[in-house]
Parts: sequence; structure tokens; C-alpha cells
Amino acid sequence: MDALLVIAPDLINYRPVEVMSTIPTILVNCLDRLAGIEAAAEHTSVSVQAVANRDIGSGFDAARTLLSAPGAPTALICTHERMAVGARLAAADLGLTIPADLSLVGLDDGELLASSLVPPLTTIDRPDRAMAEQAVTMTLRRFDEDSEGQISQYSFSCRAAIRDSVARPRRPQRPPRRPVDSR
Repeated sequence: MDALLVIAPDLINYRPVEVMSTIPTILVNCLDRLAGIEAAAEHTSVSVQAVANRDIGSGFDAARTLLSAPGAPTALICTHERMAVGARLAAADLGLTIPADLSLVGLDDGELLASSLVPPLTTIDRPDRAMAEQAVTMTLRRFDEDSEGQISQYSFSCRAAIRDSVARPRRPQRPPRRPVDSR
């Protein structure tokens, strides 16, 4: 194997494997984005709810759990647009309105689900194409140059598509209504 290109599509706690220390390796989107979320929210509390799948049902269940708990959040950031759709449905099920009671943000809109909701959700778009192009360029450059042992790290700006799903939280927050059914 001449080189290894690793691309992580989701928010993960990535741990490199040993073989990566013996061959040129390019990691794309593999650093934990949670640090960025925590840095942006340094003046508030951040809670992470891990889910098994990145689907609407998982988003619904996780959001419903968070929004039904004492001290429920006034904002959710979902790592996939299907989970954001599930969170939107959970908020409606609990009688919460977006954005008056809950601000909702998704970390992508690749399937155009988030922007199709009412209200359309604010999303943070990853520059996947630019990251992939840079990774391939770096991999090919490794073969053309003597860059043995050189470590480079690139950061990419993520564009925010500001839509109608974010507002300042109202205080005091209205307690959520209990769901009608018990899925």
C-alpha cells in the first residue's frame, strides 16, 4: 500500500490505527467536531446525546428524551439532517414551536430535507468536495515530493445557511407538553 486516505462522513471519536504510522496517511474530516461545538458554546452548557443511527427515528427518540427532561435545552444541533427532521417531529409532538421554544440546527442539508421543513432549518454545510480535492492533491504530492515526515493540517470554513429555525431563547422556558402517544 502506497498511501492511505481516510474520510469520515459523520461525527465520530476517531482513533487512528497502527498501520497509519507506517505509511503516508491523509485524514479527512476525522478530527472530532465536538471540540468546535463546545468552543462555540463556552458560555453555556453542552450535552451530547449519542444515537445508534443517523435516521429520523433516532433523531426523534434522542430529541424527545432531551426535550422531556428537567432543564430541557433551548437549542439542539443535529449531526445529520435526518436526525434534525426527527428532532423537529419530537418538538412538535411535545408542543414546542421552532424557533420560539426551541432553536434547531443541522450539520448538513445534502438531501435537502432540512431546508424543506417548516420553518426551514439553519444548517452548517461541510465543504466535502473541497476537503476531498485537497486530500487527493496532498496524497499525489506525497509521491512527487520528498515530504517524508512532514505533517500538515488544513482547516476549512463551513458555511452557515441561516434560516428561520434559530432565535434567542425565551425565559422562562415553557415546559413541554407530554406526548399524546407512548411510542
